Amino acid sequence: MDAQAVLRGLLVLIVNVVLTAAEFNRVCFYSGWSLYRDRKLGLAPEDIDPYLCTHIVFAYATLDDTGTQLRAPDGYETEELNLFRRFHSMRSKNEDLTMMLSVGGWATDSKLFSKTVSSEANMQRFAEEAINYLRKHDFDGLDIDWQFPATRGSPPEDVQRFYRFLRLLQWEFEHEEEPDDKSTLILTISVDPTVERASMSYDLPRYSRWVNWINMKMFDFYGHWDDPSIANHHSALYSAHDPKNVNNLSRYWVNKGVPRHKIVIGLPMFGRSFTLANTNYTQPGAPTIGAGSDNGDGYPISQLCHLIKNGAREMMISDKRVPYTIVGDEWIGYDNPESIKQKARIVFNNFLGGIMIWTLDMDDYRGACGRPYPLMNAALDGLHARHGYNELITNAKQDQAQQAAAKKEIYRQRALGWQMQDQQEKIHSQQRGGRGRGW
Repeated sequence: MDAQAVLRGLLVLIVNVVLTAAEFNRVCFYSGWSLYRDRKLGLAPEDIDPYLCTHIVFAYATLDDTGTQLRAPDGYETEELNLFRRFHSMRSKNEDLTMMLSVGGWATDSKLFSKTVSSEANMQRFAEEAINYLRKHDFDGLDIDWQFPATRGSPPEDVQRFYRFLRLLQWEFEHEEEPDDKSTLILTISVDPTVERASMSYDLPRYSRWVNWINMKMFDFYGHWDDPSIANHHSALYSAHDPKNVNNLSRYWVNKGVPRHKIVIGLPMFGRSFTLANTNYTQPGAPTIGAGSDNGDGYPISQLCHLIKNGAREMMISDKRVPYTIVGDEWIGYDNPESIKQKARIVFNNFLGGIMIWTLDMDDYRGACGRPYPLMNAALDGLHARHGYNELITNAKQDQAQQAAAKKEIYRQRALGWQMQDQQEKIHSQQRGGRGRGW
């Protein structure tokens, strides 16, 4: 093979890498309670880097008592916070950013969703009300995070009712008379992808026909809620012995018939902590007596990184390829930039739909421990999306420079206009013999 053929092949490979990376969705969830978690250092919507993600999803809206109307949690639409308006301010920096709303989460009673799907009339009313709500608040789509059909007061029949609901909702989205300058609303679902949960609560291959993609939460595989409670990483990358890992579950759902491009892999920006039963026994699998100091809410990397920076030893679980650390009587399993990069690499290598970040405000977004957004940036590297991100930043800086120059020219022209007006007024005054205005 001659040198020119090698060069052509290399150029084709580079172009394919750039084009393929540009197609991956980078779906970033932003939790509305970020500002409550840390009032001084909480990530405000206007401070988010709007080029890291292709889609940003506000979590969570909830349902009214009938299960047919979207409702913002108390306080989110008040004048004090007005988070929806602030959330959409990111579009002023990146007009290509897609903004979505997620409804549900653990705090929304599963029985409310059960009411939603209990009849065709309720489903239809929800669809109509949802479209109005999304358009009113300038969202581009809806994510449904029902935790979980057929559990927590929801009957087994809801698994198939949910399918009919998604089909109806997608049909209504596609046949809406769209407002000017707006695209068809996006519909996604967020699910627990473990085989045990999915076999009880979902029919993912059938659901995938009626949604744009599925956010698969590749985290919280284990936690303080397990019985018996042991120190176990909640988001393993690989494992030869435990099927609950990112690589295995991604492959499982492709083999079960979910289209590759509709599988979006969830990446956690947080760790899970346990309180050890015996500080002399700290290996993975050690007995624990419940959650650690995160009280079961998750340990944000923005806080955890300080422990590592200040000397806490980072250790690896060799077969799962993810890190953990011991702090006093706490065992904390988490992700570092390398494990996040390798998880994103699974998406890239297998032509999956993209990544889902839970959540932006739990990453080290201020760069207190080094580089801002260390995990999100590692995900970009794993997707080979660094070039696209840098290009967006460069274009944004050029646009800002051009806008600044344009404003400067406007001010200059206005200043000239005032000078000319002053000169004309002076001439006019002289012609009138120096008399001032007035009667």
